[in-house]
Amino acid sequence: MAGYYNNRFKRLDELGDLEQAIMHASHALALTPDDHPDLPRYLSILAVSYSDRVKRLGDLGDLEQAIKCQSRALYLTPDDHPDLSIRLTNLAVSHSDRFRRLGEMRDLDQAIDYQSRALGLTADDHPALLKRLANLAVFYDDRFERLGSRVGAQASVPHEDLASLTALLSVWTSLGGSVGSAVATAIWTSTMPDNLDKYLPGVPQATITKLYGSIKSARNASPEVRKGVIEAYGATTRPMFIISLGLSCICFILAFFMPNYYLGKTQNAVDGKDLAGEVVNTTAGESRRGEEKKRNESN
Repeated sequence: MAGYYNNRFKRLDELGDLEQAIMHASHALALTPDDHPDLPRYLSILAVSYSDRVKRLGDLGDLEQAIKCQSRALYLTPDDHPDLSIRLTNLAVSHSDRFRRLGEMRDLDQAIDYQSRALGLTADDHPALLKRLANLAVFYDDRFERLGSRVGAQASVPHEDLASLTALLSVWTSLGGSVGSAVATAIWTSTMPDNLDKYLPGVPQATITKLYGSIKSARNASPEVRKGVIEAYGATTRPMFIISLGLSCICFILAFFMPNYYLGKTQNAVDGKDLAGEVVNTTAGESRRGEEKKRNESN
C-alpha cells in the first residue's frame, strides 16, 4: 500500500499521499520480524518516502530517518543481492545531503565510500553508470573544496592554534551556508508568488498556490501553464544567480592575493620531526616555525 501511495505522490505531487505512504510503510515495518527476508525492502520503501518528504519540506528529522532506514537495509542486504548497488547509492546521496546541511566531513567521507562501492558493482553498460559517476565526481569536488580551504588555513597558523582555527573555519563555513540559504529563501518567497501571478494571468489562485507549494505539480498542467511557470522560475532565480556569480568573482579575485604556503616534510604536528618521524636537523637558535615563516615570506 505504501508503494502505491508513493507512486501516486510522484505523479500528482500531493503531500497527503506521501504522508499515507510513510504511515503504511511504518506500520508494515513494525509488524515485520527481524529475520523476515523482505525487511530490507520495506526499510528501503520507507527510506524513499522520507527522502521524498525531505525534498518537499526540508526537515532534517526526515533525512535522519531516511539514513537510519537505509543504513539498516544495507546492513541486512547480502553481498550478492541485485539491489545492493542501488541501496549503496541511495545512502551515499543521503549522507551527501546531510553534509551540505551540517558540514560534517564524516558524512562526505561516507558518501564517497558508499558511492565508490556502488560504482564497483555497476556494469559498464548499466543505465545508472553515468549518474553514479557524476555523483562521485560531485562528492570528490565537495571534499576538495572543503579540504583545500582547511589546508590553507592550517598552514597559516602555528600548530598549537590548529584546533581553534579548524573549529572557526567550520563555524564560518556552516554560517555562510546558512546565510546563503536564508537569502535564497527570502528572494524565493518574496518574488515567486508575484512572478507566478505575472506570467500566469487568468489562472485560478488555488492553482497558483499549489504551484508555489510545489513546482513539480506543473508537470501535469497544460503547456501554457508550464511555460508560464518556467518563465516565473527564471525570473525568480535570476537575482540569486547574479548575486552568487558576483560573490564567486570576488572570491576568485581574492584567491590571487593568497600567500603560497610551503607544505614541506617538516610541516608536522610534532615539532622537530618530519612526516616520517625522523628528527629534523635545524641550526641552533632557529625554530622550525621561523624557517617556514621565511619560506612563506619569500613566496
